[in-house]
Amino acid sequence: MNRHATATPSDVAKVKYTERTLNQISRIIEVDARTDVWWKESGGDFEGVDWVMYAIEQQLREVDQLKYFHENNMNALYGDISSTPYNPLVRAVRRHLRLRLKGGIASNIPVVHSTEVPGDIKLHPLPDEEFQ
Repeated sequence: MNRHATATPSDVAKVKYTERTLNQISRIIEVDARTDVWWKESGGDFEGVDWVMYAIEQQLREVDQLKYFHENNMNALYGDISSTPYNPLVRAVRRHLRLRLKGGIASNIPVVHSTEVPGDIKLHPLPDEEFQ
């Protein structure tokens, strides 16, 4: 969640920012913000969790985690993975899920994705004082 529309350079990779924002949006939710690295060998400590919201920068780890959530009937905050036509990362994740999941399941997994068509747009460099 470190690349959302309202993120500033000081918010990038800070789960506490997302926790603060979600708590400001709704007072009836409980947010357990973690910075742990998830590994398929150890699964995860998700007992009692209704939804998992995450940002993973490593494609195969994301595939493993979505597979784990799917097999354990857990909800990952995303949209439906089958409705992501313009997102090259999610397209690659769908391909890997088809290969790894029994029955080739690559739908009915909730995902969050952009509907923006990718282009050749680069981020403008920021001056160093923006990061202080």
